[in-house]
Amino acid sequence: MPQTKRFAFRRILRMRRVVATVVCVSAFCVQVIPHTAVAFQAAPSQANANPKPEVKLTPAQLLVVQAREQIKNSQWDLALETSDKALALEPTNAGAFVARGMALNGKIDYDAAIAEFDKTTAQGGRDPLLLVHRADAYAHRSVALYQKGQYLDAINSAYFALLEKNDHHEAHHFRAVAYIARSQFDKAINSTNRAIGAKADYAEAYSTRGVAYAGKGNDKQALADQDKALELQSDLAIALQRRGSLHAKKGDLVKAIQDLDQAVKVAPQSPDALCDRAFIYGIGRDLTKAAADIEAALKLDPSFPKAKFQK
Repeated sequence: MPQTKRFAFRRILRMRRVVATVVCVSAFCVQVIPHTAVAFQAAPSQANANPKPEVKLTPAQLLVVQAREQIKNSQWDLALETSDKALALEPTNAGAFVARGMALNGKIDYDAAIAEFDKTTAQGGRDPLLLVHRADAYAHRSVALYQKGQYLDAINSAYFALLEKNDHHEAHHFRAVAYIARSQFDKAINSTNRAIGAKADYAEAYSTRGVAYAGKGNDKQALADQDKALELQSDLAIALQRRGSLHAKKGDLVKAIQDLDQAVKVAPQSPDALCDRAFIYGIGRDLTKAAADIEAALKLDPSFPKAKFQK
C-alpha cells in the first residue's frame, strides 16, 4: 500500500475508534465551527425581524426590512449597504444597527458585529419597537460571543434578550447552543423547550435539543428530535448531518450516507456537510470518496478547521 494511503488508512482507523465522540464534536456540535454559525443565526424569524404589519413604516424602516431579507439570503455586503442607507436617513435607527451586526456575523467579523449590536443595546426607552430591536441585538450578540468562545457571556447576552422580550425564541435557542458548548445538557434541553414553546414549528430548536439529548447519551430521543426537525423542515442540512451521524453511530452506514448525501444536496456550499460525509465514507473505508469530499470542502473554504483536521 502506498505510504500516503497507508497514513490515510491509519487516520481512518483512529477516527473509527472515536466515532461515538465525533458524533458529538463533529456533526452534533457543529456550531463550534465559526462558519456554520451563520446557518442558525443569519435568518431572522418573522416574529422578531420586523415591525407589525399594521405599523406604517418609515423609509428607513423599509430599508431595514430589505436588509433583513438580504441577510436571510446570505447577501452580507448588500445588507450592509442597505443598512447604511437606512442610517443615512435615521442615524440612530436601532434596527439598522442590528442588521449591520447580523451581516457582520455572517462575514465572520464578530468584534465589529458586537460593536454594532452595542449601539442598539445602549439606546434607552420602552418603545415597543425598540424593545424588539434591543432583544434582537442581545440575541445576535450572543451568537458573536459564542463564536469567539465566550460561552458564558453568550448565555448572559441571550438572557438579556429575554429580559427585553421573554418569548424571543431565537434567544432561547442561542442560549441552548452555548449551554451545549459548556456540556450543560439539562439546561440546554430546558432552553430548547422554551424556544419550542415560543415557536412550535422551530425546526432548529428540535435539532439542537437532539444534540443535548445525545450529550446525555439518550440516542433514542436524539434521533426522534432530528426526525421531528426534518418533519418540520425537510431541507434543514444540519439536522440531516446530525441524523446521519446517529445512524453511523448505530452502524447503519447506508442510512448515514443517505442523510449526508441529502445534506450536501440541500447545502452544496457547506464545507461542514462535505466533511461529515467524508467522515462516514472513511468509516466505510471508501478513502477515494472521503478524500474527494475533503478536497471539495477545502475548495469552498481553504481554512475550514474540520477539513484541515481530516486531511
